[in-house]
Amino acid sequence: MTRDVFGNARSSRTAHLLVILICVAATFGRALHFDFVWDDRVLLLGQDAYAAFDLKRIFFSLANRLEYLPLRDLSYALDYALWGENPLGFHLTNLLLYYLNAVCVYAMTGRLATLLFGEERALTQQRAENAALLTALLYALHPIHSEAVNFISCRNVLLSGLFFFSSCYFFLRYFADPNEKRSASYAASLICCALAIFSKATAVVLPGVLLLMATFDARSWRAKLPRLVPFFAIALTAAILFKWVAAQSGLINPDHVIVFGSKSLATRLAVAAQIPLFYLGKLLLPTGLSAIYDLKLASGIGDPAVWLSALTLAAAASLAIRLGKRRSELPFALGWYLVTLFPVLNLYATNPIVADRYAYLPSYAAAFLVSATLVFALAKIPNIAKQFAAAAAVAILAFAAWTQSGIWRDDETLWRETINTTPTAWKAYNNLAAHYFAQAEYVEAFGLLEQLAERRQTDDTLRLFRARYALQQNDPRRAIELLDGHSFSHESPHQVSYLLGEAYERSGDLQRAIDHYSDVLNKGGNSPEEIVTIARARLERLQANVSNQLDERRRAVEANPSDLNRRAGLAIALDRIGLHEEALRHYAELSRQGGDNWSLYYNMGNALAKLGRHEEAVASYEKSIALNPDHAPSYNHAGIALTKLREYDRAIRAFETAIQIDPNFENAPFNLAALYFRLGERENAIRAFDRVRESFPQLKNQTNPYLEALR
Repeated sequence: MTRDVFGNARSSRTAHLLVILICVAATFGRALHFDFVWDDRVLLLGQDAYAAFDLKRIFFSLANRLEYLPLRDLSYALDYALWGENPLGFHLTNLLLYYLNAVCVYAMTGRLATLLFGEERALTQQRAENAALLTALLYALHPIHSEAVNFISCRNVLLSGLFFFSSCYFFLRYFADPNEKRSASYAASLICCALAIFSKATAVVLPGVLLLMATFDARSWRAKLPRLVPFFAIALTAAILFKWVAAQSGLINPDHVIVFGSKSLATRLAVAAQIPLFYLGKLLLPTGLSAIYDLKLASGIGDPAVWLSALTLAAAASLAIRLGKRRSELPFALGWYLVTLFPVLNLYATNPIVADRYAYLPSYAAAFLVSATLVFALAKIPNIAKQFAAAAAVAILAFAAWTQSGIWRDDETLWRETINTTPTAWKAYNNLAAHYFAQAEYVEAFGLLEQLAERRQTDDTLRLFRARYALQQNDPRRAIELLDGHSFSHESPHQVSYLLGEAYERSGDLQRAIDHYSDVLNKGGNSPEEIVTIARARLERLQANVSNQLDERRRAVEANPSDLNRRAGLAIALDRIGLHEEALRHYAELSRQGGDNWSLYYNMGNALAKLGRHEEAVASYEKSIALNPDHAPSYNHAGIALTKLREYDRAIRAFETAIQIDPNFENAPFNLAALYFRLGERENAIRAFDRVRESFPQLKNQTNPYLEALR
């Protein structure tokens, strides 16, 4: 009977892989009958790059206009080629990928058992097999993975996990292979590392996991450290690339997300200290799993909850180190857990703050620790007792995962169950209402929205859907009445701008339509992608239409370049329709010919800010202020640009000056309060928002979400 690279009998390994296959299929196979849900309809369906199998766009652009993940996008294109838009095929691919993940966990754990327990615990073939099988089953059947398996938009999680575990397996094999095979194992690990990172950006921590593994090879780990340099180089290069792509596409713009202290390192550290315990609770007791969590975390570095979390982690680390010589699985599991969790600790603001899919890699630590404890640590307990405990754990997890998987059947089931689990997950109400609205079930949709308005004491979402209904009924004037002039919360500015753009376009007011479509794009990559795409197309069409009407004015300026009034009118018209670069050329010429003018520099600053050239915008605002020091909007816009540049002290002074100049100017007080909020200055933020609410009651819908988060 031949044996594999672990020294395991091939027939035994085949039986184990069959057991894993049966368990995965029995637990998650029902997904083959599920529909597309949630963001699947936005990020996947209707994407031309996938449907046309456009390799150029997949590998050299943002295929879904949101993220640069070419391997994930290639898998979507292959599914499109095989299945069209049939959800069965996409779910089948997810299921196969998940099974392969479990296989890689099985193979990696066998190698890991040899590394950690080979010498000190007299590792036998049977015990290594048992550890590998139990770890794979505990990992694969954990209900926290239901989101990754059933939500097609989580394809990146599955692909990244597959290559992540594969890279670890080959790196472990590199430790033990004969010299003639080591190069192949090392190369395979390096290639899988790159594939994992370009499947999901959070895999950049993989070199840290490999370093962790290397430190447990007591014989030669120092000699292996130089071999890790290429892994870290790949991760660093990818991180720089991802950040550049995100900045270029406007994705790094979390200001629409109401997260207290997002610009404060102390607040982020306080939140980060609590997140590991949240996921640990969900891994050990997987109840209350939800597609959306309404998690309230302490945000003050001195808060007792933060200190309790930090002390708990410190105690766990101390215990793991103290027992590490006898129980090497303890420091390894803790190290794996913290390293793989690092990218989602909200040190860099994530939206959402927590999600089940974020625990995909960290959850391996819990599965491995439990299996290692049963197989290796509890030597005095009879095997029959350990087998019963293992079987019971697997059965309980499988049933919980089967149940949790069912909520992903369709949008109605998903959002109904989310509301039941997390009654304050307001986005779930919105999404369920949107589902009913799309099905033309208006009674159910508006009934749900009225219930939401009563609970939240704001009718923002109700107004949005009524405006959408008015547009469906070809009543743009009614939509404008519902939206224009109403103070909406900071959570839905893109929908408001888009609907107003469509309403004004349909009513024939093209200039206002252009203004609102431009506003959608100016809000950056955080606007929902389908809205951005449609708004961009509509804006470009209207711009071309209006721009053609400006040709006569362009020719007049060319014929008489010294006519400053005509040039100024053209520049303002170009600016208003979003042709900011062309407008800036005329503003610059006006400055050269006409000398200093405060309104000229103010307009230049606004155009530069819309193009993302914030440093130049600040310089223009400063010139405007020097010529007209009593213009509050110049200080306010300078404050916004300075905030983008992270010059927070200067931004605060600019907002405060605007308030002093014009106490009735509502934008500056709100922007100042929002900045205090994001800087984690709780008392200043509460005081500033209270002042806004008292002085400007029309902004209550905008201030209330912040005050709710603060209190």
